[in-house]
Amino acid sequence: MKRPLVVLLFWTMSALLCVMPDRVCGQAVRKVVIDAGHGGGDPGANYSGCREKDITLRVALSVGDQIKRRFPDVTVVYTRSTDSAVALVDRSRKSNDSNADLFISIHVNAATSPSPCGYETYVMGPGKTKQNMDVAMRENSVITYEDDYLKVYDGFDPSSAESYILFSLMQDAYFERSLRFSQILQEQYAKRMPSTSVNRGVKQAGFLVLWRTATPSVLTEIGFLSNETERRYMMSDAGCRNIALSITEAFATYKKEMDAVYGAEHPSAPVKPSGGSATASSAGAQGAAAKADGTVSVSPRSSSAVTTGGAARSYRNVRFKIQIKSAASPIKRNASELGCYASSAEERMIDGRYKYFVGNVKSYKEALSLQAEVRAKGFADAFVVSFASGSVIPVADARAVAP
Repeated sequence: MKRPLVVLLFWTMSALLCVMPDRVCGQAVRKVVIDAGHGGGDPGANYSGCREKDITLRVALSVGDQIKRRFPDVTVVYTRSTDSAVALVDRSRKSNDSNADLFISIHVNAATSPSPCGYETYVMGPGKTKQNMDVAMRENSVITYEDDYLKVYDGFDPSSAESYILFSLMQDAYFERSLRFSQILQEQYAKRMPSTSVNRGVKQAGFLVLWRTATPSVLTEIGFLSNETERRYMMSDAGCRNIALSITEAFATYKKEMDAVYGAEHPSAPVKPSGGSATASSAGAQGAAAKADGTVSVSPRSSSAVTTGGAARSYRNVRFKIQIKSAASPIKRNASELGCYASSAEERMIDGRYKYFVGNVKSYKEALSLQAEVRAKGFADAFVVSFASGSVIPVADARAVAP
């Protein structure tokens, strides 16, 4: 029996709290997880004897080989390296347990008509069009191959539009870095894909494989298996190499940008959480206590959450703001760019980009209310960012201090 939507929403917020690591402010890129979609008894799309699971594995292994050769300082982790079945929850768990800096899930698109063609890359978020929703539903339907999937995913129904409402809450501190890698990747595809292929752009949709992955993450659809030209290209050795090269070049550019911002040396990395199911009790396991000097000491969460050497973290002056825009260069303060917030939006340089914020509230509850207000005014992608003494901190920690 389907659980009420309110239970799904509560469970989702609990999961968010349990997968938010300390390194949300960014890090150099030293470990990448490459996820070959489908596998084992799940063939994925299947046309004219060509199976999605075989194409994604060939491309994934080629990407990994290229990255290993070019970047000896980078560790490559595969969610699968053979024709094996891997549950979606285990794919995200593998990424989190390996403390990855980037997660790339490789898939092949399909349609009922042979006409659609092109390549596209998705980041986590609400599906804003029926087409995006259809792609997410198709990819998420693989959980039906798993035993007890209703229990594992707490009643999530991949065929129900209602279940996808929860993904409107899913933009977080990784969104912009995920978006940046997606943009670079689409640019690289455009250099090598067949001239008949279409650049379908960067999109948002609710993919379970990205949901619990606590790092910048993308799902890329490298072409349409239902389109004969693209099917032949993806099945060819040259096509496989070029697609893999596009992903590798995108990785190289992204790595260069992140390393320039965060430094060549990888910071001491706290343990990331397991990608397993989260519960309300684990989300609430973190307590907060106020000290006499006004500093709030946040107790470490349970072992499923992130700690820093087991020590408590202390924050002063916790505040929440709503991010509405981000750009590589300063944005003009006019209505076309910043709407009704043209004169009031706060500009900050974070992660090497100019970011624009609205509000400065003291509790997470107020922040959610403000986020809804900002989205209603035309900024559908606005999301909550938390600060302590002017620096970005994990929303999970901020919420524990100021619920």
